[in-house]
Amino acid sequence: MKILYATSIEEGVWRYINLFGKYSSLYKLLKDSAKAKQISFLLKQAEEYYSSAKTSSILTRPVLLYYGMLNLVKALILFKDKSFSAEQGLELRHGIGRGNRKSKSLLTLSCSIGKKDKYVMVNLLKIATSDWFTVSAVIEGNAAKQSQISSYTKQITAAIGKTFRASELFVLIPELQELLLETTNLLPRTIPISAIQFDQIKKDNKLIISNGLLWLRHNKDPKLLKLIKDYESKKEMKDWSLEKDLWDVRRYKLLKQAENVSIPNIRESIFGEKFALFISNKKELSEIVVHYLLAFIYGEVARYNPSIWCKFMETKVFETELIESFFELSIIKFPLLILREFRSDLIYFKQT
Repeated sequence: MKILYATSIEEGVWRYINLFGKYSSLYKLLKDSAKAKQISFLLKQAEEYYSSAKTSSILTRPVLLYYGMLNLVKALILFKDKSFSAEQGLELRHGIGRGNRKSKSLLTLSCSIGKKDKYVMVNLLKIATSDWFTVSAVIEGNAAKQSQISSYTKQITAAIGKTFRASELFVLIPELQELLLETTNLLPRTIPISAIQFDQIKKDNKLIISNGLLWLRHNKDPKLLKLIKDYESKKEMKDWSLEKDLWDVRRYKLLKQAENVSIPNIRESIFGEKFALFISNKKELSEIVVHYLLAFIYGEVARYNPSIWCKFMETKVFETELIESFFELSIIKFPLLILREFRSDLIYFKQT
């Protein structure tokens, strides 16, 4: 875990992406001149797309944002997949198809994911992006923060050849939870975590988790409370026992001492707030994939069906508010998630 300082999260993210994306730095890591040049160019172009998206209106922002994401994803694939050459990277096609064009709602617009190896989307799934988060730990009496990852090992089978509606993707983004509850009938699949902590001791030269607590906050919302209760019998919660439900928090304690224990997949907000992800593993996707698919859905409509896009913007007030909130978030968060993948580290920015 690294804490870096910047005037804003956005400024810091792009400053470190630019440092990472220098040709000389990439060449030292890859020992491949053509690939280093290609990645460096993709990152520079991505920043320009993002800069334009930030100042554009809702009419064109989805298109610019998607192409900025596309460049970041192509750069990540070229960097992570050592078998890919720079030339192969240039040949990659989108690999996402248009979904329901007759939708009467912005939330039921959809996309389908292709199966061919020459698709960007397939290769993004193959490099197995994860979600990074921290947990509090007390190790032999000393407090510490530990970096952890939520891995989505079944992401490829969950996505390839499947169709996803925007509504299925929005519920996986933690920052949108409250807005979803207030303005839609959708049930967020992210549950706020008030606390998660493990006590660890040394036993036979191994660190053993001797105690643990997990507090899930339902905010007295009956839908969130039901979702939590439904998942108490799932494998993610098999090592936990309900201790009490106090005010708006269900408090769990660890049932056993072990080297590893089961926990739900965890996703952090841009400010480091933690959320448990409660969803079928048949639909589990990393947050990078979620943002990328949503950007494609709305970028495709805004580009190829501008009259429909404008009509939706004028008539679907609450849906438009949700989508605009997603764009405002993704302009900052998606590059941060990509930077973490490039650096294979959990990076936070503090304002100076």
